[in-house]
Amino acid sequence: MERFCYAPSVLPLFARHYITDEPLSLQLLYRHETDAFRAYAHQQQIVFSVLDMKYHSQTGPVDSTYIAHEVYRDYAPLPTISPYSRITPQANFTHLFSYGASYYSYLFDRAIASKIWKEVFEMDPLSREAGEKYIQEVLKWGGGRDGWECVAGILGRDDLRGGGDEAMEHVGEWGIERQVGGLN
Repeated sequence: MERFCYAPSVLPLFARHYITDEPLSLQLLYRHETDAFRAYAHQQQIVFSVLDMKYHSQTGPVDSTYIAHEVYRDYAPLPTISPYSRITPQANFTHLFSYGASYYSYLFDRAIASKIWKEVFEMDPLSREAGEKYIQEVLKWGGGRDGWECVAGILGRDDLRGGGDEAMEHVGEWGIERQVGGLN
C-alpha cells in the first residue's frame, strides 16, 4: 500500500505544505531517498528472516543471543558485535514472538505486492476499475478467503489458485522490483 503514497497522481492529494497548501515536489521527495537505505532495509529483512528460521528450528536449550550474533555475523550488511558480548541484537526484532517462524513471508509478500502494483495499479493508481477489482478480489474477504485465491483473482491468473509449487515458483520469479522514487 505504501506505493500509493509515492505515485505522482496520488502524492499531491495528501502531501501538501501546511501553510501554503502547495503539493510536495517530487524532486524534493526523490532527493531525500537513496538506494543505499532501500538496499539496507531489504538486507535487514533477510537477516530477520534467517534469525526467525534459526530460532524456530532449535530443540532443547537455546542461547538466543549467541544464535543472533552468528546470524548477524553471517548475513548482516554491516559488521556486528562479538558473539561473546552481552548486547542482544534480537531485542530489536519486535515481530519475533508474534510471527513465530513465519517472518520470512515478509519478502515473499513484497514480491506479490510488487506484482499486484505493477499489473493492476501502476498505470493509474486512481483507477476506479482497479480499486473495485481490489475490493472484490482481496479486501471484501477480510481474511476469510484463501490468500492464493485473492492473488489469483486480482492478477487474473488461474495458475496461482491453490498455491502449490508452481505458484511459489512464479512468485520467486517475480522477485521484488525496485520502484523508482519510492518505497518497495
